Amino acid sequence: MANAFTIETAVAAGLLLTACSGAQPRRGAGEGEVAALADRYFDEVFFKYSPTRATRAGLHEYDTRLEDFSPAAIDAQVAALKDFETRFADLQVPPGSPDAEADRELLLSDIRSNLLELTTIRRWEKDPDLYSGGITASAFVIMSRNFAPPDERLRSLVAREKQMPAMLEIARQNLKAPPLRYTEIALEQLPGILSFFEKDVPAAFKDAKDEATLREFAQWNGQVVSALRAYQQFLQTDLLPRSGGDYRIGAETYRKKLLWEEAVDLRSTGCWRSAWPTCAATSASSSAWPRSSPRTARRSRSSRTSAPTTRRPRSCCRRSATPSATCAGSSLAAAS
Repeated sequence: MANAFTIETAVAAGLLLTACSGAQPRRGAGEGEVAALADRYFDEVFFKYSPTRATRAGLHEYDTRLEDFSPAAIDAQVAALKDFETRFADLQVPPGSPDAEADRELLLSDIRSNLLELTTIRRWEKDPDLYSGGITASAFVIMSRNFAPPDERLRSLVAREKQMPAMLEIARQNLKAPPLRYTEIALEQLPGILSFFEKDVPAAFKDAKDEATLREFAQWNGQVVSALRAYQQFLQTDLLPRSGGDYRIGAETYRKKLLWEEAVDLRSTGCWRSAWPTCAATSASSSAWPRSSPRTARRSRSSRTSAPTTRRPRSCCRRSATPSATCAGSSLAAAS
């Protein structure tokens, strides 16, 4: 399931673009070009491929859609991201437009973070909870807030539920050899997810009145529960025995992830060089990590897609006047 941090950054992105693209006096040509391209990026890529976050951000034209992790959809998303990366990189922001330049860099970081996730980290091949937790999040964002009458929200939920069994089937095709702990975590989550769809979701729509919608909901909610039980069985009997993958993503990939998602550049802070003695020593005895460090494993598998945000980077190195090997080494533990 998408964590709270991802949801908050999606909302922050919406606020950022509202500020950029709204009618504002004395806006320079550079700002207008960045804002126009940013609007296109969010419409054509960011929310298009992440409809659950769009719902959370209050964009309800996406409420009937569900994330698509099919190979064709992933290829299309990668192509769209690369196209907008080129567009933003080639965009000439005139001198004297610091806000426009900052927005351009934030959007480029978001694009590059998404490309890193889809093409290098490839969580969609490694994390079974991406699928079962993902459909749970897509239902929760519709049932948790009264942004529309119950019948209207229930119709949107039914539209999403119709797509959920197919997503779980795509998961079977995508998942290769996940880290053992990833599969274990997904199995630990599934009893609660099943209870959520069996009990919590129907209870959330007790005020819905339209009989046709209620009948359709009963049908498709039941199919989602059946599909989740089949997925649980698949994880237990098929995927778990072959879950021998490594959750570590490598030091260079982790450095890029920190740079593009948190605006923390280990090289510029001095942490990168000072970290290597600790990092190398830890790597030498890393065979026990997947079992002994589930907290680190869960951190490294956290949701990758961060919308542009101007929050202050959280780095142990930036809290210390003198970067230390121990401090930086702890940040690189999941990477090495």
